[in-house]
Amino acid sequence: MRSAVAATLLAWMLSSLAFAGGKWELQYRHVDAEYDLRLLDIAFVDANRGVASGVLSSRKRDKVKPVNLVTADGKTWTVVETKKVCQDLFALPEGILYGACEDGIYRSDEMGKDWKRQAKLSGILQIWFLSEQRGFAVGEERSFYETSDGGKKWAPVETTPRLTTSKDYTILKHIDFANASNGLVTGWSRVPKNREFLPDWMMPERAMRQRDTPHVNFIIDTRDGGATWRAQEVSMFGEIVAAKISGDGAGLGLVNFSNGFEYPAEVFSFGWPSGETARVFREKHRAVTDIALPARGPAYLLAVEPGGQLFWSPIPGRLKVLESADLRTWTEMEVDYRASATRATFGVLDAANIWAITDTGLILKLNRDFAALPERRLPKPPAAKPSGP
Repeated sequence: MRSAVAATLLAWMLSSLAFAGGKWELQYRHVDAEYDLRLLDIAFVDANRGVASGVLSSRKRDKVKPVNLVTADGKTWTVVETKKVCQDLFALPEGILYGACEDGIYRSDEMGKDWKRQAKLSGILQIWFLSEQRGFAVGEERSFYETSDGGKKWAPVETTPRLTTSKDYTILKHIDFANASNGLVTGWSRVPKNREFLPDWMMPERAMRQRDTPHVNFIIDTRDGGATWRAQEVSMFGEIVAAKISGDGAGLGLVNFSNGFEYPAEVFSFGWPSGETARVFREKHRAVTDIALPARGPAYLLAVEPGGQLFWSPIPGRLKVLESADLRTWTEMEVDYRASATRATFGVLDAANIWAITDTGLILKLNRDFAALPERRLPKPPAAKPSGP
C-alpha cells in the first residue's frame, strides 16, 4: 500500500516538475455544428487589445466566411465577419493594424472592425512595419516590397545579389526585425517534382516514397533598417519557414521537411551578426509549426504530435509547446488537454504576453510567473582551432 502511494506521489512530483514553467490555458474554442474555424494569425496592440484573423468553412456547403476575432481585455473574444481573408497581421502601438489579405495590403484604424485596402498586391504572405510610415512585405513570386509613406505606395526591393530563381517557384515566406536596424527575410525556390494535384494525405504511400532533395533557400538580411539587403543562397533539405532574431544577438530558425523525410522539422539556433549555427531540436514525433523568441526569457516551440503515417496531414494531432532558456535543452510545457491542431502559430507582444492560435479554432495564452522568468543563456560559439601545427 505504502509503495503504491509513494509511486503515485513520485509520479505527481515528476509531472509537476516537468510542467513547472507554466501552463497554456484555453481562452477561446470554436464550437459550431456547421462551420469549422481556421485561425491564420494574431496580433496585439497592447496586452488587452488584439485581433486574430481566420476563415469559417462550411462542412455542408461550398461556403467560406472571413472573420476576425477581437478582444478588448486580452481574455474574451468576439467574432466579427469581414470581407477578406487575411493570412498575416501586424499591429503598431499606436493602435494601427495592417493585414496581408487575399487581394492586397489593408489597414485598420479601428482594431480590425473596418479595413481599407492600401495596395493591390497579390500573394503577400507577411508584412512588417518599423513605424507607422516604414514597412516591408514579402510573398509569392519573389515578392519583396517596401513603403515609406504608411502603405500608400509600395516599391520593389532590390537585393545584392539579385534573386535570379524562377518567379513561379520562389517564395519569400518570413520577415523579422530585432530592432530598427537589423532585419531578416527567409524563403526558398523549389520546382515541384510531382505534377499530380492529389495531396499527400490522399496518397500516403507515394508521399513516403518521395525522398526530399536539396534545393535553394534564401537568407536575406539588412543592417541599416532596410536601406540595403544582402542575399545569400543556401542549398539544403527542407524550407526555412520562420526565423526570429532578438536584440541580445540570439536567433532561432525553423525548417520544415516533406513527408518523405526522416524528421518533420528541425530547429536551429544562430548568433547574429556572427552567423554561427547549431541544430538545437528535432524529434520524429514533434512536427514543429512555429517558434517564438521574446526579448527576454525562454524561447518557445509550437508542435503537433502526428497521429498517423504522415508528419503533415489534415488529421489534427495533440498540441505541444516546449521551452528552453539556453536554446539547446527543451522542456515540454503543460497545455490544455483539449488543444489539437495540424498547424499552430504564436502571437507575441512581449515576454509576458504570448498567445497561440490553431487551425482548429483555438486561442491559448501562456500563464506563468513572469517575474521569475529564467535568464536566457546564449549558446557559446565553438572554440577557435589553433592555427599552429
